Amino acid sequence: MALTPVQHIKKEGSSVLDGERIVISGMSGLFPGARHIKDLEEILYDKKNPVSPEVCRWNFKHPDVPNTTGIVPGLSYFDAQFFKVHYRLGQSMDPMSRKILEMTYQAIYDAGINPQQISGKKVGVYIGSCISESEKAVFYNAGTKTGFGIAGCNKSMFANRISYWLNAKGPSMSIDLACCSSLVALEQAFQALARGECEAAIVGGSNILLHPQSSFHYSRIIKLSSDGKTKSFDENADGCVRSEAINVLYLQKAKDAKRIYAEVIHVKNEFSHVLDGETAPQFGFNRDPRLLADFIKTMYDEAKVPPHFVEYIEAFGSATPESDRSELEALEQALCKNRQNPLLVGSIMSNIGYGEAASGISGIVKVLLGYQRGEIAANLHCENPRRDIMALRNGKMEIVTEHKPFKRSYAAVNGRSVTGVNAHVLLKGYSKSKDLAHYKSSIPQLVTISARQDTSVQKILNDLKSRSIDEEELALLRNIHQLSISGHLGRGYSILSKNENGETITLAETANYSDEGKRPLWFVYSGMGSQWAGMGVTLMRIPIFAAAIERCNKVLEPKGVDIIRIITSEDKTIFDNILNSFLGIAAIQIGLTDILTALGLVPDNIIGHSVGELGCAYADGCFTAEEMILSAYSRGLVSIQTPFIRGSMAAVGLGYEQVKELLPPEIEVACHNGPESSTISGPAEIMKTFVAELTAKGVFAKEVPCSNIAYHSRYIAEAGPGLLKYLNEVIKNPKPRSEKWLSTSVPEAKWNEPLAKYSSAEYHTNNLLNPVLFEETARRVTGNAVLVEIAPHGLLQAILKRSLPESCKHIPLTRREHPDNAFMVLDAIGKLYMEGFHSKVELLYPKVDFPVSMGTPMLSHYVEWAHHEKWTVPLYSISRTKTAATTKTVVSIHDDEHSYLRGHVIREKNLYPFSAVLMAVWDTLAMTLCVKPRRHTVEFRHVYLYAQPPIHDQRRLELSVTLQRGSGRFEVMDNNRKVARGLIFHELKETKTAFNLSFESKEKLEFKCEDVYKMLQERDYQYKDEFRSIHKVNPTFTEAQITWNNNWVTFLDGILQLHILRGTYDSVCQPYQLRRLTIDIKEHFNNKLLTTDNKSVMLANIFVNDLTTRCGGVVIEDIQLRKLPVHDEGTAALRILRFIPRFLSHTDICTAIEVYLQIVSENINKDAITAVGLFNSQTYSNVFEVMRDIYDDIPGLIVNYEDAPGEKILEMRDYFLTNVDLVLVQNLAADENLRQMLYHVLPRDMFIITIEQSAANAPLLTLYNVLSTHNVNNSKIDLVKWRPVDTTSATTVVTVRSELELSDLASTWTKLPQKHKLVVMSPYPTVPGLKDFVKDKRKDSDRNQIYLIMTSEKETLDHLPRLELTYSVLKHSMWGGEYYVKWRENVSTVRGITLRSGAIGNLDTLRWFEQAESTESGIPVTVHYTAINNLDVKKATGISPLDSQNKSSDASSYGMDFSGVTDCGERVMGILPSGAASSRVKARPEMLWPVPVHWSLEDAVTVPSAYLHAFYCYIKKLELLPRYTILVHGGTGALGQAAIAIALNNGCEVFTTVSDTRKKSFLMKLFPELQEDHIGNSRDHSFGDMVRTITKGKGCQIVICCLQGELKNVSLQVSSSYGFTLDTAQISTQEEYNFGMKNLMCDRSYATVDLCSLFTTDTLKDLKVSF
Repeated sequence: MALTPVQHIKKEGSSVLDGERIVISGMSGLFPGARHIKDLEEILYDKKNPVSPEVCRWNFKHPDVPNTTGIVPGLSYFDAQFFKVHYRLGQSMDPMSRKILEMTYQAIYDAGINPQQISGKKVGVYIGSCISESEKAVFYNAGTKTGFGIAGCNKSMFANRISYWLNAKGPSMSIDLACCSSLVALEQAFQALARGECEAAIVGGSNILLHPQSSFHYSRIIKLSSDGKTKSFDENADGCVRSEAINVLYLQKAKDAKRIYAEVIHVKNEFSHVLDGETAPQFGFNRDPRLLADFIKTMYDEAKVPPHFVEYIEAFGSATPESDRSELEALEQALCKNRQNPLLVGSIMSNIGYGEAASGISGIVKVLLGYQRGEIAANLHCENPRRDIMALRNGKMEIVTEHKPFKRSYAAVNGRSVTGVNAHVLLKGYSKSKDLAHYKSSIPQLVTISARQDTSVQKILNDLKSRSIDEEELALLRNIHQLSISGHLGRGYSILSKNENGETITLAETANYSDEGKRPLWFVYSGMGSQWAGMGVTLMRIPIFAAAIERCNKVLEPKGVDIIRIITSEDKTIFDNILNSFLGIAAIQIGLTDILTALGLVPDNIIGHSVGELGCAYADGCFTAEEMILSAYSRGLVSIQTPFIRGSMAAVGLGYEQVKELLPPEIEVACHNGPESSTISGPAEIMKTFVAELTAKGVFAKEVPCSNIAYHSRYIAEAGPGLLKYLNEVIKNPKPRSEKWLSTSVPEAKWNEPLAKYSSAEYHTNNLLNPVLFEETARRVTGNAVLVEIAPHGLLQAILKRSLPESCKHIPLTRREHPDNAFMVLDAIGKLYMEGFHSKVELLYPKVDFPVSMGTPMLSHYVEWAHHEKWTVPLYSISRTKTAATTKTVVSIHDDEHSYLRGHVIREKNLYPFSAVLMAVWDTLAMTLCVKPRRHTVEFRHVYLYAQPPIHDQRRLELSVTLQRGSGRFEVMDNNRKVARGLIFHELKETKTAFNLSFESKEKLEFKCEDVYKMLQERDYQYKDEFRSIHKVNPTFTEAQITWNNNWVTFLDGILQLHILRGTYDSVCQPYQLRRLTIDIKEHFNNKLLTTDNKSVMLANIFVNDLTTRCGGVVIEDIQLRKLPVHDEGTAALRILRFIPRFLSHTDICTAIEVYLQIVSENINKDAITAVGLFNSQTYSNVFEVMRDIYDDIPGLIVNYEDAPGEKILEMRDYFLTNVDLVLVQNLAADENLRQMLYHVLPRDMFIITIEQSAANAPLLTLYNVLSTHNVNNSKIDLVKWRPVDTTSATTVVTVRSELELSDLASTWTKLPQKHKLVVMSPYPTVPGLKDFVKDKRKDSDRNQIYLIMTSEKETLDHLPRLELTYSVLKHSMWGGEYYVKWRENVSTVRGITLRSGAIGNLDTLRWFEQAESTESGIPVTVHYTAINNLDVKKATGISPLDSQNKSSDASSYGMDFSGVTDCGERVMGILPSGAASSRVKARPEMLWPVPVHWSLEDAVTVPSAYLHAFYCYIKKLELLPRYTILVHGGTGALGQAAIAIALNNGCEVFTTVSDTRKKSFLMKLFPELQEDHIGNSRDHSFGDMVRTITKGKGCQIVICCLQGELKNVSLQVSSSYGFTLDTAQISTQEEYNFGMKNLMCDRSYATVDLCSLFTTDTLKDLKVSF
């Protein structure tokens, strides 16, 4: 609910406001082309347009983004030191935040306020802002690691940082309400002030434009002007111009304000509505006029102000026809009823553009300037004001097209936002008229100024003296600078006056740098000798001084003394009377001290000379003015009344220590002035003689006026009692002297005695009678002291300057005979200001009544910042650095430009040459460098060439060249086919050596052009015309002449042809790799052209040993050629679409690769595949060669292939493996390093073809799934999916048997939730159109999990297969798919089965799979029985970690032991690494044993792994000897039984453990020789006691352990010294186990044993045993 403003109590014609009224007292701002409000005033009233395309922050090529904006100046500058902002924080701050800080200070300054005056006060801060284009640049910039992102760019910090800097204790908030943000901020401040939550408020708005993207988004909501003109309320309005603005207002209660620009009557904001569009809400500035009028009326009702009182409305004026019309209609309805005078309508948007969040305050500033000047600034660009509103036609409303007089009454500001918020502000002018005559002063005007630098101070002073003195303006400046402003290093003052013509003149002026260090201030009071006739005449013009003299006069009048006459009389004899001297000096010192005290200048120390100590007493607060003047009167009176000898006093140019040795006994040193000065006193005649003697000796000596009284000597002792009597009458209650007052009449050693502690009659009597110890006391003055001499004349200046350090500053307040000592006082105050002493200068002048009058000059423009450093501004120009370029080369041989390409023919086909491809890349680089094409040196590196695109007679060739500017990487594509890739640079590296190589050859160039191309013709090259560019060549093809006809394509192709000639191929070959190709333009055109047979040629040399070719400015290093496959053009390559099983044996490499490519294509839903081969340089598979030769062989599929060494994967990860669909590798199952590298670079679900050198290499199914396997000779080729993502989601199954059901399928798919699987079941062959349907739907990113399963007749499907491939066909009980293969005999298949897991750890995937016949060597065995061991169980359930598996085994297959029958009918038993759970296996002979006749095959399958494992422990790991003591854990297990049997057979003493008595009985029955007490419990520690007891503490030599945890430690402890423990469980369990130092100290050995370790060649040799 809006706050109701308080009632007006202002009377008509009165300038006095109710003190509780809320007013705007300060303003500042940055606007387009305006550094401050003064600049904006000039823009508005000179009708300038600050918006220009020349100053836009971007040049963005988009039809909806105008490149004309209004920008504020100096955005990259910030005075961080002034605001105490850390450098790193400043770099991270939003530029708006930086500038709002500066504008805040300027607004406070404009209000006449010193920031210290509001420190700790309840001052609210309300900042409106909208879009921050810096925020994301700071937050998401990877190079930004300062940690200041939140503190710098969080919009709440816009306000909070101001509060922190000012130490303000009121509310602090940032407000975002789109374009009304600043007006909503004003409303919050207004309400907070009205509620008493704060004493003052800072209200700001900010908007800057750094990136064109925001303009693009705005263009979708509002109309943006394309010509840079905002034609508000014009008939031709066509949109607004976006602009920047950062502005601040300072709000106060009227009672606290130093100035008032306007009174804030009421502020109201509310969300009203957003018009409905055809399809969505119509965001923007359009409003329903009726609803907008109701909002405005409500606002005036709340304000209790009749709407027709409004004289001027600062409208929004968005310059769109509909919005302008709706706004004017609403204003007509709300404000034009009962109106006598027209409602003036304007919009600052027409002048400076649309300031968005800052637009509201911008409009207020315009109104305030109107109040200040008394006229409203005109709209710009309103040449044809609208006439479609009735109020405009009948005169009740008028668009301000020319400046209009302004009565400073009510004015309103209207605001809108694109989000539907309306805002309205009602202001009222302040009408106090200026009457400077009221502030006339009899003394010049002193103004003290500080600023960031001295030049800024000088500019202010220059401005002040350039125009008439405005006392109210000076009053504002004095209030600002009466306190120190932290960070102001420049100081200055000026004393202004007027000449006879009324012009401002400067009497004194200083501007300089000044440090902020505190210096001690000393008041020095001079004594006798400083008086002079007329010394108080000009000082009486100072009101404070005159008031002090009046007080003294009142005290002296009863005694018949006129002190005013004494100090103003021009009679030079007036001071012949010693009484007048004492009174005159005292009165002047009282008046001057009152001035300094009133100005707030408080001394740190006080020192006086002789009678000057009376002034010390007054300054120290020990005397009142009355006491001081009466004390001086008493001193003079006693001097007159007491009869003295005729005495004299003289000043001597020697110090006390020097002069005392020269004095006659009658003369004394009266004053110790300084090291080189003293005053002597004595009888007149003797004094005269002595002075003459000193003068004769060249020593300065001069008698001084003293009324013939030898003061401060023994000759005036008679005056003591009388003076004491008089002073006791004056000083009735002596006050203690403070530590500031340093005595010059009492030696320092006696300062703590009673006499020195009080400013008493005794003290001042002592002062008269004893010497003045000024020199001694002055030694306490520090080296940086500022000394102000307070006396009618600066008598001590010479003494002080000679005796004190040069660093001391001496400032006398007056000077003898100076024409204007009032000026001297002002100048001294100014000098004190320069030394860091601030004073309340305003107290010297008539009091100015605040708030000042309307029309008092603004001050914010006086603030000048120390902008010496640029700060980060994340401009669009920074973020749009060119990083890539793309060009499209369109080639048609019918164009004259490309007609020469007809000559590049190979195998009867017109092909686009590689040389032209490289030229296209060169041209692209030239474009990015903005240089002429083929005119700059260039270097290609690591160029890979794939296929030369065919040139068709009836169709254009379109090549796309992509270049990364930073890295230099390029790629050339022909549609989806890769043509070339590599690196290109415009800087050369190490090329001069190639140009300097010396070529030596004695061979002549025997072969001419005809001979060369006849040889090439025989190899199927049919070069013609310009491409016959080899003119001559030597027999070894190492030197040739290449034709140069200014065609780089044919010239470079000729060099490539020379290499083709050197090739040993008997058919077509082409280059496929260049390590480096350099084209040095300067070298090329400096190369000498040869002319032969009327042709210009260049000599080409091939340096065979250096693998380098040089011709002109071209150098080619390490060119590689490859032979292209021979195509029989006479026959057609027939292909057939047929069913291919997933697991296939006895196929060829080409078929396997082609089938896999088709599987990948249909699963990634792309017709062009990018494949990369990662080969091992030591074993290069011919599969990579097959991939090179596959181009157009597969119907509807394009393959772009390249390869690279696998060991460089990590180096090339950023550019080589990007956008890859398929990767080819070798031995993925066996190569751990390869898997590790692929893990870091490949994304999940990537397809891989792996060539396994051995068919026994088992896949690692925890990292990938094998989708298909084709056996080729002794190796196999697997298609796998790398790290497949487990998409466990709901599945819907739909059966489609005919085309009629396709519509139902489409409906089901449409209703399918996202990420839901859809399985389509269909007979095989499938329904026509179904595969196309599935292919099309898989393109949907959210519902692409659709799979097609096809089954042939008589096939039954018990459950769904694992959904890994898009299309699956079940035929002949085998899974496969339909693929194009070359026409030939049926692919042979052998159907076997094997037990496998689809996914390790998932028992649901454990099933029998088809198995191709193994191609490994070995004895074939038909398996009858197999054994599933503990390792298999752990593997299937996922308990056993991957590392425990045999690297040579298949991680997803099962079984090691088997028994069965060979093809010869022999019964055998054996063991395999894995996969024994299969219908047929092939076993190594050494791992196969005959089955005894009395054993069944079922018995036999339990033997091999157990006994082999036991023998491995006893023979391979250690040497089993008779009589060994052996402990075997798990005695009833297979390994335990075997280990016990072998040990007993070898005569060993055997201990064992079991878990229960049943097992114990079983062992005793199985092994009768096993003693009962040797069988312990494996479930507790008791077996340890058993072994130690029986062995008498010796323990066992061998322990075979399968225990874990603490029981394993017990088992180790029963091992004897030098005993050996074999742990059979550690590898499979991966238990964290600590062997312990104790076991090492007992010389116990420990080793792990893994059954999988048996299957190495060395182990098998050691275990050639038979059972």
